[in-house]
Amino acid sequence: MKAKYLLLGVFLAFQCLAFSQNTYSYHYDANGNRDYRIIVLKKSATAATEDGEAANDSTLIEKKYTDRIGEATINIFPNPTAGIVTLQIENMQQVEGELLLIDSKGAILQNIKTETTPIDIDLSGYTNGAYILKIRINGNTTEWKIIKK
Repeated sequence: MKAKYLLLGVFLAFQCLAFSQNTYSYHYDANGNRDYRIIVLKKSATAATEDGEAANDSTLIEKKYTDRIGEATINIFPNPTAGIVTLQIENMQQVEGELLLIDSKGAILQNIKTETTPIDIDLSGYTNGAYILKIRINGNTTEWKIIKK
C-alpha cells in the first residue's frame, strides 16, 4: 500500500515539475475577447540549441508574436523581456505610426512617432511588471501586453 502512495507521489511530482516550466500568454482582440493562447516553453538544462551548443535553464525559446493591422504584419519579440522589445512592421511601403507605452495605472510612459522599422523600445529603466503597447499605424490600432521581467 505504501508503494502505491509513493509511486503516486512521484508521478504527481513529475507532472508538476514538467508543467511548471511553461509560460502562458494570451492574445485579445480589440473588444477585449481572448483570441488565442500561446504557450512559451523553456528549454531544459540538457537541451541543445540549433547550433548544437548546450542550453542552460534560463534560455527561452525565442517566440516572435505576430498580428495583422490592415495590410501590415506586426512582429514583436522577445516578450517577456529583460530590457529591449523589438517591433517590426512588414508588408507596407509607407508607415506612419505612433507607439504608446502605457503602465498599469494608465500613464503614458513613452510616445514614439515612427516612419521606419524595426523599432527598439527600451524598458530597462522601468520596474518589472506588465505594460500595454498601443500601436497606431495608418489609422489602425492594436494593443499588446508586454511583460518586463
